[in-house]
Amino acid sequence: MIANTIKDFIVDSLFFAWFIGYGLGVWDWHKAKNLRAIPILLLLTFVAQMFMYYWAVTYKNNALIAHVFNPIQFTLLMVFFNQNFKERWERNAALYLAGAMLIYGLINTLFLQNTKTFPSNFLVVSNLLLIILSINLFLQKLDTVSTKVNIFKEPVFLIAIAILCFNVFSFIFFLLKNYLFDKNISSNDLTFILLFANLLYYTLLLMALIFSLKNSLNTRAKN
Repeated sequence: MIANTIKDFIVDSLFFAWFIGYGLGVWDWHKAKNLRAIPILLLLTFVAQMFMYYWAVTYKNNALIAHVFNPIQFTLLMVFFNQNFKERWERNAALYLAGAMLIYGLINTLFLQNTKTFPSNFLVVSNLLLIILSINLFLQKLDTVSTKVNIFKEPVFLIAIAILCFNVFSFIFFLLKNYLFDKNISSNDLTFILLFANLLYYTLLLMALIFSLKNSLNTRAKN
């Protein structure tokens, strides 16, 4: 009973973060050009969740939606990295990775894990790449942000932390889940942890968009 209440609270909080985050991103669209991928990601996450619920109820399997959505999600995050990395080769590398992972996602769906199987192959690889890229962006922001600025109110820094934390959780989750599955051990507790990781991820994205809009409004007021 308590577990279901907590789960419902987390799910409701996620919907709140998606809607409010998207609205803030649209409001700040013209000023925060380097963050445009994030509100689009939040909107598509909501749409994907709706399709996943529908597919789960109607067809008893929603893996197809994960096969479609995860490469799109990865591509949007690569656009974010492309717009925020300091060096040109890093920005280009993010776009090349987006293209490569789209191809890998297609290969995985056609030959390795069909549309009735959750695309864990794709997710493990994308988790690793996102961990590496987010650490790189995290370190770059530490080097470039002025000591007079509260770095935890810096939108790009917060998003880098969000991506890093979520993908570390996800990577560990899939490794442990496969191990527990092989040992016939329940993974319900792990699923709960992943829900909390989702809540942390989208809360940090929401905070980043709030600080971005606040910065834009302050700049506008000074002008």
